[in-house]
Amino acid sequence: MKTYRWTCNACDTGNDSNATKCKQCGCPANASGEDIEKHKDPEGFHKKKAKEGASVDFYKNLTFLTLGIPMAAGACIVSGSLEFIAAFIFLVFCLIIMNIELLIYLWRNSWAKKTLAVFFSAYSLLFVFRLIFIDENSNGVYWVVLVMLGLMAIQYFYFFVSERGKQLFNDFFESHHK
Repeated sequence: MKTYRWTCNACDTGNDSNATKCKQCGCPANASGEDIEKHKDPEGFHKKKAKEGASVDFYKNLTFLTLGIPMAAGACIVSGSLEFIAAFIFLVFCLIIMNIELLIYLWRNSWAKKTLAVFFSAYSLLFVFRLIFIDENSNGVYWVVLVMLGLMAIQYFYFFVSERGKQLFNDFFESHHK
């Protein structure tokens, strides 16, 4: 408890020294920045929290989209069986349907389109290289998968850690989740 008169950081009201909450707005005397923001603008605070929560879910879905497809392609490369290829096609179809708004947005952005084209080309070349030049029981198959994992890491950092990628997805989120 404070031993002096204190001023509420949310509403600037003076309070007695023995008060633990503001007499005007109810903000605690030892309020954190989040508490102060909550008392200053409750509606805005709740909207911001909801948006942040939705943003986290959105980025988790994007991570699955950018890592799930290459991982499924890696399984196809290793096994070469039709079952895995059918599962891969089904996965791609489902992800496209679930994220059609994002894909349309990315396609309209020239940086994203070029970046996706480069990574798609790299994955395709890797897949074709594996089919033509590497035998089924060769250790080269594992090297191809290792290269693919490296490509996945580069793709993830390029889209989600780089400033340009962050800006792209923040712009998408703001325009589609108001």
